[in-house]
Amino acid sequence: MSQLRPLSMICAFALALILAACGGGDAPPSTEGAATSEPAEGGAGAAALPAGVTPAMVSAGAALFPTQICSSCHGPDGSGLEGLGPNLRDGTWLNSDGSFEAIAQTIINGVAQPTSVPVPMPAKGGNAALTDQQVREMAAWVYSVSHAM
Repeated sequence: MSQLRPLSMICAFALALILAACGGGDAPPSTEGAATSEPAEGGAGAAALPAGVTPAMVSAGAALFPTQICSSCHGPDGSGLEGLGPNLRDGTWLNSDGSFEAIAQTIINGVAQPTSVPVPMPAKGGNAALTDQQVREMAAWVYSVSHAM
């Protein structure tokens, strides 16, 4: 019991540091022209969605992503697999600007020469027969989880 009190104090201190680090910044991100949604499934918080992207698209993409070849490299939740596919949830974009349209184009065209891993990303995962709507749904989900920080 005597060890629990110091451990809980350490945890509380660590949480306070994390919360302090998350606050602040120069300016809040622009949400001009964007609709807001409830937190995306698996997301850390509410993400502003671009025009034309709906919460229903995000939900459909969340259900579709782990069933496609994408999850073989990016993991079933998009958090990446070391040496195969980068984390899609961390807000860091290596091969595009992270906009919704750029994410959709990356899914469509792939990444022939990735900057962070030796494995190229084939267009539409190489053998995924994705419709244009499914591409947009997966892009909506990836956008929502990567911008929900």
